[in-house]
Amino acid sequence: DVYGTVTVRDRPAEEVLEALSEMDEALRHIPLSRRRRYDEARVKCPEQVNAEKRAAFLWRMEFDAKLSAERLVDYWEYKHSIFGDEKCYLPVTLSGALR
Repeated sequence: DVYGTVTVRDRPAEEVLEALSEMDEALRHIPLSRRRRYDEARVKCPEQVNAEKRAAFLWRMEFDAKLSAERLVDYWEYKHSIFGDEKCYLPVTLSGALR
């Protein structure tokens, strides 16, 4: 595109799968106390932490698996600080957490 950005779709599927695997490994190395909200999301709303959603974090962090994992964990902590337990795991839509 005109901005010179690379999207996930511009990368070979094997590269995306490998990066997702590396990101999952990086997530396992983050202390449990720090990734608590992410782990809760995996149970309460797995569709919000599926491969496609995690790949968006990879894209944003230029496929740096460790930084992507940290940003994903930070996202869930931040979302929880805004919405609390009641709405944190709902989608951020007018019919979900914004209701």
